[in-house]
Amino acid sequence: MADLGYVLAKIHGIHSKSVIGDTLTRYSKIDSIDKLEKALFAGETAEAPTKQIYTRVEDRFRSKIISQITDITAYLGTDNPLINAFLMRYEIENVKRIIRANINGEKATTGLTELVIPKGLDYKLIAKTDLTSPSALRDILTDTVFSFVTEKAQGKNTAETDILLDKFYYTNLLKAAQTLPKQQQEVITDIITDEINLTNIIWVLRLTKYYNTDNDKIRSMIIETDKTISADILLEMVKTDTSAERRAVKKYQRIFGSQTISNDTNITKAEQSADEYISRRYVKLFTQEYNILSVVAYIYIKMKEYSDIVRIVESLRYKA
Repeated sequence: MADLGYVLAKIHGIHSKSVIGDTLTRYSKIDSIDKLEKALFAGETAEAPTKQIYTRVEDRFRSKIISQITDITAYLGTDNPLINAFLMRYEIENVKRIIRANINGEKATTGLTELVIPKGLDYKLIAKTDLTSPSALRDILTDTVFSFVTEKAQGKNTAETDILLDKFYYTNLLKAAQTLPKQQQEVITDIITDEINLTNIIWVLRLTKYYNTDNDKIRSMIIETDKTISADILLEMVKTDTSAERRAVKKYQRIFGSQTISNDTNITKAEQSADEYISRRYVKLFTQEYNILSVVAYIYIKMKEYSDIVRIVESLRYKA
């Protein structure tokens, strides 16, 4: 494992060129995919039909981000529990893509973020598997840490599989955070707790508003720790406005820009607000800490950077 000081210096150098903040705002105003590609890759473009450029820009930028992350994680070795737990977020998004492709009758899926983590996905196996095969999900997931979701995924309920995967991710992440020194553990646990609470709030809203899921089922899906808002309060939140519920979710009402959080809450805007809030916390973590938490924040920022570019590309594709 390389000296952590070297790694921290390296990621701060890379971060100075990240597409975030004012740079992201400027890129968001670009009006064509050709101009975006030139801006992202220092004027380098390749001849291709316009329709192919959208996919190519996403692929090129994803490859760039993956390279930046793997370069850093390689220096740190493959046995850091917190780094591996954080990288799990990419793998989980891949699992969600694979499950959706299977449900939608697609033989293959593209755009997977290929990273190496213990008991993770086998991308060579995925590439040669027909995702419409009845055994596809079992073949792909059995020897991975995601095998627990196979049965639920075969029931074709994406909402439930998404929640199970998110629950696994956060539970695993909190466990990994316990390996840190106390001060670092407290800092990252506070951010993770906010992520969990926001994720739970949005899932409760979605499950009650769109899926009419009964309370017992929702309780089984909520991620609960000694620091998170309880399932009972979250369930009461969507139908009452009592002082207890107001106190519990007051912080998150401010994030959503709402006086109350209820079934009338705009879930899409709530997700955007939650994403922006957590992103700001990780950027602050990156700039204020000078330890392993900076590396964790860097990985988060890189992931957010990629998703922001995909959003811009999709916006341009929609307008074309």
